[in-house]
Amino acid sequence: MRSTVDVAVLGLLIEQPSYGYELSKRFEARFGERLHVSRSHIYAALNSLLGDGLIEPLPSDSSSRQPKIHYRVTSAGAQAFRSCIAEQLLDGVQRAQLLGQLAAIGVRERAEVLELVDGHEHALQAALGELAASQRSRER
Repeated sequence: MRSTVDVAVLGLLIEQPSYGYELSKRFEARFGERLHVSRSHIYAALNSLLGDGLIEPLPSDSSSRQPKIHYRVTSAGAQAFRSCIAEQLLDGVQRAQLLGQLAAIGVRERAEVLELVDGHEHALQAALGELAASQRSRER
């Protein structure tokens, strides 16, 4: 994914389908201390996620004069979210705290939590394997 804002918006949509303005309010309430973004950034994230097929619009209520487009996450979006979180957890403590917050909103079922932890464990094992190989080559 292109940005942390995209990941955060995707997580918020996993938590609950929403429209742009509502997402911006939820984003501010959830991440305002760590991520300060304008409403236009939220809409840009929605456009990016929509273009990548990670979210889709819900059928609209045509009775409203100006219907709000609500978005939900696709199965590809949910998988991309979990993969991104698992990869990004390797990037430092402060980032891990933020990503932990993101993971908490984007994971609903126990199986998803276990998949996220397994993905993180595999990424850590791969990183440790690379470090060990690098150290062995330096010792030669």
